[in-house]
Amino acid sequence: MSATFNQGKYVSYFDNVPGCEYIDTISLETMQSVDAFYKSVQVNYLEDVFHKFNASSLTAIRQYLSQFERLMRLDPDAELAGDDGGKSLSSGLLATIRALVAQLHKEEKQCDNEHAKFLIFAPTYRHLEQIHTELTTLMLGDGWMVKVDVLHSSIDMEDCLSSIQEKEQQQQQHQQSHHDQTQTQKYRHILLASAIGDSSITIPSVTCVIDTCRALEVKWDNSKESHNAKTVWASKSICDQRRGRTGRTCPGRVFRLVNKSFYISRLENWDLPQITLASCRDEMLTLLSSSSSSMTNTNNKVFSNPIALLKRCLDPPPELSVQKAIQFLVNMGACEIKKVGSNNNSKERLVPTDLGRLLAGLPYKVSDANMIVRGAKNGMLHEALVLVSILNTRPYPIVHLFGESEANGRIQQLFYEDVNPKDPKSVAIANFAAYLFWYIHWKVNIRQRHGKSRFLHCTNSISEIETENIDYLHDPYNSYPPTIETDQADAYDCNVWEWNSTVADAHSRWCKKHYINPTSVRAVDADVTIALKTLYHKDHEPEWLRCQSSTPKWSKQSESDLPVSYDNIFRKVYGYDKADEICEMLSQLQGPSISSTSLLPQQQCQVVQHKEKMACIHFLNGNCRFGDRCKLAHSYTAPRPLCRFFFNGGCTNASCQFSHENRTTVNSNDEEKSPVHSFYEGGSLSWFQNNAENLLLFGEADFSFTMALSCLGIYPAHATTDSKLEPGTLADRYCTLSNVDATRCHINTQLKSRSFQITKCAWNFPFMGVEEDDSIHTSLLSGTFLSVAAYLTENNYSKNKEFALTLQGDQFSRWSVLECAQRAGFSLDWWEEFDSFQYPGYLPKRGNGERFPAQNARFYVFRLAI
Repeated sequence: MSATFNQGKYVSYFDNVPGCEYIDTISLETMQSVDAFYKSVQVNYLEDVFHKFNASSLTAIRQYLSQFERLMRLDPDAELAGDDGGKSLSSGLLATIRALVAQLHKEEKQCDNEHAKFLIFAPTYRHLEQIHTELTTLMLGDGWMVKVDVLHSSIDMEDCLSSIQEKEQQQQQHQQSHHDQTQTQKYRHILLASAIGDSSITIPSVTCVIDTCRALEVKWDNSKESHNAKTVWASKSICDQRRGRTGRTCPGRVFRLVNKSFYISRLENWDLPQITLASCRDEMLTLLSSSSSSMTNTNNKVFSNPIALLKRCLDPPPELSVQKAIQFLVNMGACEIKKVGSNNNSKERLVPTDLGRLLAGLPYKVSDANMIVRGAKNGMLHEALVLVSILNTRPYPIVHLFGESEANGRIQQLFYEDVNPKDPKSVAIANFAAYLFWYIHWKVNIRQRHGKSRFLHCTNSISEIETENIDYLHDPYNSYPPTIETDQADAYDCNVWEWNSTVADAHSRWCKKHYINPTSVRAVDADVTIALKTLYHKDHEPEWLRCQSSTPKWSKQSESDLPVSYDNIFRKVYGYDKADEICEMLSQLQGPSISSTSLLPQQQCQVVQHKEKMACIHFLNGNCRFGDRCKLAHSYTAPRPLCRFFFNGGCTNASCQFSHENRTTVNSNDEEKSPVHSFYEGGSLSWFQNNAENLLLFGEADFSFTMALSCLGIYPAHATTDSKLEPGTLADRYCTLSNVDATRCHINTQLKSRSFQITKCAWNFPFMGVEEDDSIHTSLLSGTFLSVAAYLTENNYSKNKEFALTLQGDQFSRWSVLECAQRAGFSLDWWEEFDSFQYPGYLPKRGNGERFPAQNARFYVFRLAI
């Protein structure tokens, strides 16, 4: 439990609440018992600091610091604000820190504590820069020098802490190798930390903590509709957190650079709750979306009224912030006012729209999630996802050298030659370029290429002698051992995508060589993956998703397309003509916007917002079973989806219900983005019919699906099962191959002899025993995609190689199907609802014999990249 938790206020909030007679929290006595485990920590204040100087021979420093001591005694707030509102530390405070460090060094030296570290807290990057400059010029004498490291959100903390440990080991080795010399270079290690170092880290050998007792408060300004950051006095709870950074591994001292009387009387006990500082936009939309499923439940009045719920918070937000948040959400189309209830007892209630539920589901703030929608409507979904993830990740992907602005500018120019280090938008684009560089070089051409080779290595049972000829084992960034363990060979995907310490080490070495923060790019990539799962979730799936490629453009870069240098990465990915346009649009995306519009004039944006729904092809064919619940238009005059065959060379169907017209709509070029994932005419049934002679069916538990196809005159080339055949069953009649493991189809001798014929594979409702076990199903599909890709490319040179999956509910998102497909080289081509009633007599059945209804099923078709 954090020391900043106001447990007394929390307990009193539940007074007289039935069932809450006892609240289980960490009591003050418990906190004191925890403190007892620490070694003794002595707390000093500013008067104690000046007493040290008075007791010493530093007469020049006493005279220089007298003005600072007087100001802190008479008007501390004026010292805090300074001449620039607290953006910079005063010269008096800097001189005090410098003198205190020199004095503490002498004291630690007298105690023979050569490895003692000092930790100094200041709230902002600018403050840390000032202290850094002040201390790097400090001469300690007797062969001692100051070594300064910084803990700040702009710097990778893991990298910084590991660097500290490496420096200590190097220093100890250096001293041991020069132990016979009379004098060696020694270092006093100083750590500068912002709020990131207040808690959650333990640094060995910190004997002294110098606390400026300042903090950074970021508060939402309703009049300016932006956040306002200012330096304030820290709360006592924060100061206690900082105190806890010493006394853990050795005795320690804390020096609070304020007078004791001021600390006791003026500093607040607790920080202001974050909800009182926030805009409340995210909180309001989250509450609205979480309560929307129970809007008609009149007994649950609190959850159906988020405004009332926020008023009953332990620390309610300002009412103006709540009202402004509602206005913002309504203006952007995230929520609307609807009448709920019967005609005689109807009430107006604030409810989320489909857009609002989507924005709330994405792992970003409302304004940032809206940026993704704006980007997607301009055909830049993946670009917007990466950009927003970068803006929400600290540190940025590009390595930041503290206090070296010129060097940082040169590093940024390696990735984006037109970067302006003083322009945040330009810096974000440079970090976007660094992510592209990482994705192409590391993720695609090292990690994924090695992973696919390792899968083939494991499944083909290559001997140790033959491993000498396997390329990936000789790569300097290879993370796989030459031998294959039994658990790896038995896993569906051979655990080739497992992230372990060996992979982390190879990744870290590669990133350091190319000025990239390893934890940052992984965090950005993880956020993008989570966001894509949300977008493709059955509860969201916005209309514009069909106009986006399922894979980013940069994922299609092959080894021969690799950039030969850091710069011009945009030209390598997008081409010379479009590179500048992409950068300009990335800059525009970062501009302010209060509505879910594209990067267009307002009049054109309104066309996008009120675009007519596409016609339902199943309705036009007379077989839509969704009725009024259908998300598409049941109209003969509504615009129809584009025919994918017509625009890919020609449609031979004379009665095609899809559009063969070149329509214009609205994007950045006044033309609508054509659907990338258009509907397949006739749906899944037509797909099976058109591809039967080249089709391989996996996982036919009782072959009822194969029988249903045969009743329709559709005869797949091969229908397989992973079990043995039983005489007299449907399997005995319709099965062509038994004991076929979909994750090892590329090494199945029966299938390999038929690989020249097979260009399409399909699997309906893959299942491995436990519905909730997402990890085992992810591994199953990962291995299946890898194996199918290897099988289809072995002896068949057709360009149209596809793998179809039928899944239920949210399995597509939960089982990371899109990511599994992309790693193996597949991209999502199209998808739509799967209607099991189209297949006479078909009732899906698990491998264990259990039957189940096919509800909310989707049919996904993936195409293998050539």
